[in-house]
Amino acid sequence: MTKSMYPIINEKWTLLREIAESLELTETQKKLAEERYEAVAKVLAESGNPLLEHAKIYPQGSFRLGTSVKPLGREEFDLDFVCHVPIDSSMITSKEIYSVVGDALSSHGTYEKMLEPKKRCWRLNYAGDFHMDITPSTIDEQHSGDGEMVPDKELSDWKESNPIGYAEWVERMDSISPTVSSPRMAMESASIEPLDTDNSNNGVLKKFIQIIKRNRDVYFQEHPLGDYAPISILLTTIAAKAYQMCVERKSYTDMLELFEDVLRAMPRFIQRSNEWGDSKYMVENPSHPKENFAEKWNDSRLYEDAFNTWNSDFIRLVRELRAMEGKGLDVYANKMKELLGKNPVERVIEVRAKSMYDHKSSGTLGILAGLGTVANTASAVTPKKNTFFGS
Repeated sequence: MTKSMYPIINEKWTLLREIAESLELTETQKKLAEERYEAVAKVLAESGNPLLEHAKIYPQGSFRLGTSVKPLGREEFDLDFVCHVPIDSSMITSKEIYSVVGDALSSHGTYEKMLEPKKRCWRLNYAGDFHMDITPSTIDEQHSGDGEMVPDKELSDWKESNPIGYAEWVERMDSISPTVSSPRMAMESASIEPLDTDNSNNGVLKKFIQIIKRNRDVYFQEHPLGDYAPISILLTTIAAKAYQMCVERKSYTDMLELFEDVLRAMPRFIQRSNEWGDSKYMVENPSHPKENFAEKWNDSRLYEDAFNTWNSDFIRLVRELRAMEGKGLDVYANKMKELLGKNPVERVIEVRAKSMYDHKSSGTLGILAGLGTVANTASAVTPKKNTFFGS
């Protein structure tokens, strides 16, 4: 297989990747978020409360990881931050530190009307772009500084966490590059090459995570088990573990083959045990073994039911997309609307249509054989100019 054929093989993945990227925070929004959390940090540090004098605010979750996706049905992104107060958790209660942070924010004129109390964090609502959830944390003195303590939902105790360590772990998983062999190479056990020639395998795990989260949102938007949809950090964790296992065990002919394998492998990283006839679920934080991302699953069997029905349907859609060969862009797009929703797919198609028009106008239009999609690659076929003589 020649390198010029790789863009054809990966065209469906390229389209999926573009759709995922269209759901991300814009560079302007990222810069605005950074400016705003730096402003909040300054307000807390200058509040006059000695506990907050050396407090630090830093992003956690999808904003830190670069896996944010625009929520369905609204404009605002959910951005999570930690307000770390450098004091041992044994010296203060979670309720006290929660109140300290809330009082400092509510006493500031800018934030007073924007502030909303949540179960264990404070939310600042910025109209139009995002809201900022700020969770207080203290030093986890029991683990030699490896991790932090955050309030539980009832503010009655502390819970272990490690946002920075978790983000570093995801980055390590994302740095593992998948490899590919062509069908012929695979049969002949020949040498293995990087999956793409255009560096589109860089950060592939994070793109998988974005697509997984978006499909979760689409699937459960009107589903009767919507209240039991798997949370993002659980999906991120088991997707990263599945990805690591898959790419270290075999090579792949294209990204969608790898993606389907990851989806199939994800359930095996949800640990399940039986105690006195009751199922107990565990998805351990790889950076802090005491934090269980499947904690809610132990309250109701419906969490497992919701995950299993969603995961099965997701695999079916990806398998059907993989089976489509030699189809036009419109056919692929219709299947991707089932995966990711109508609006982002149509936006990306519109951008591609404009690109097609611009390239056609400039005489550089290329059509990928069998796909009917625009490409500026060596594998593209440039249409002949129409003349009155049909030549």
